[in-house]
Amino acid sequence: MAARRNALKLSRQEVSDAFAAGDWANRFPPLLTVDDAAELLRVPKSTIYQWHSSGRLTG
Repeated sequence: MAARRNALKLSRQEVSDAFAAGDWANRFPPLLTVDDAAELLRVPKSTIYQWHSSGRLTG
């Protein structure tokens, strides 16, 4: 499978640390709704659905 352009190379620990404390931890729960994910990533909700359908999002 070819590498994806613009793919973020973040470890689980880096993601966990980003949401462990501070504003993001208070604002976004560990499980995000589609609305929350779209707001956090600054993309339309349709993009979140498209990424999920294409296998770009897991979990």
